[in-house]
Amino acid sequence: MPETPTTYNYYPALSGLITLEDLPEILDFIKGGLHEIFDKVYYKDFQSSRNVSGSGAFYSLDIVSRGRLDLEFPGTGIFIILNPDYEDSTISSFPVQLYWEWEIMRFVRYFNANQFSFSVEGFYDLALQIFNVSEAQSLELATSTFVAISIPGITKFQQLVNDINALYGSSISIDENSETRYQQLVIEINLIGQQVFPTVFTLYLFSNDPQTAKK
Repeated sequence: MPETPTTYNYYPALSGLITLEDLPEILDFIKGGLHEIFDKVYYKDFQSSRNVSGSGAFYSLDIVSRGRLDLEFPGTGIFIILNPDYEDSTISSFPVQLYWEWEIMRFVRYFNANQFSFSVEGFYDLALQIFNVSEAQSLELATSTFVAISIPGITKFQQLVNDINALYGSSISIDENSETRYQQLVIEINLIGQQVFPTVFTLYLFSNDPQTAKK
């Protein structure tokens, strides 16, 4: 009875998935060599997904060897199969996953220079969006970085509130022990018709001396 011929599965070359045009210009000096490598490397079970904004993507595939990789212990006749594939016993496969996220790509697609003010406030608002930082978080950062206590015994947060009240002649009062104190402060600043960034800029960036800046 004739032996049944072995059936081999087809696995595409990596060069069909990643072309030279996909590689960044910084890799121009090795593109030729990479193409030859990709021609000799195969893959299976490729999956990919990209978020709507294009700022992040996920890739998953198995790199496949042309034949199964067997490692023999010298003189023993004992073999170890390296990464045996769970579906195809004739190959070895190596799972690879890649995830990347570049937040600035969320804004490249939608950024309209004609509608951008190019003001300091405009760049500040853009930075908040790119780095996914809220106004409350920016106030907290300003507190730890710029606020200098002028009255012994008070906290930096209370000093910040005092500075804002002195600047605008307001009477903002917030429980400094509240977990939402910075969110409340953003609301209070908006209620007196002001904005967070001009407030911080005027108090702590326009002058190294908050008292000078508030005059």
